[in-house]
Amino acid sequence: MLDLSFGLIITTAVVFLFLLKYLSDKLYGPLLYFMDNRKKSIADDLANANANSADIDVFKTQAAAIISEAKKEASVIRETAINQAKSIAGEKTQKQRDGFEREYESFMIKLEESKAEIKNSLMANLPLYKEGIKIKLSQL
Repeated sequence: MLDLSFGLIITTAVVFLFLLKYLSDKLYGPLLYFMDNRKKSIADDLANANANSADIDVFKTQAAAIISEAKKEASVIRETAINQAKSIAGEKTQKQRDGFEREYESFMIKLEESKAEIKNSLMANLPLYKEGIKIKLSQL
């Protein structure tokens, strides 16, 4: 039925061991080497990503500080411009008020002069007006 041949078993075992050694050297060795390199590459990339993340956090804080400083400077510049505009507007309105006051005073002086002239004119012509009124009353 089944005959066992020790020579054939030994030859098969030697071929199997030789094949294991050959595949280990030619196939599994480079495959394991590639996998180890890939693991190292992934670990290095993760470390670089973490380092970049830390750098990004530092840059974000620096950018936030720069933006905050720029906002402060812009606020100071804006306040300075507003104050200058207010002072210029105040000066212009004060000049305008002074001009209006001078015009009002000159108008009031002219009005008083005109009032005095009209009063003097009426006083000078008062006898004529009285005569005119008497004549009108007598005609009625």
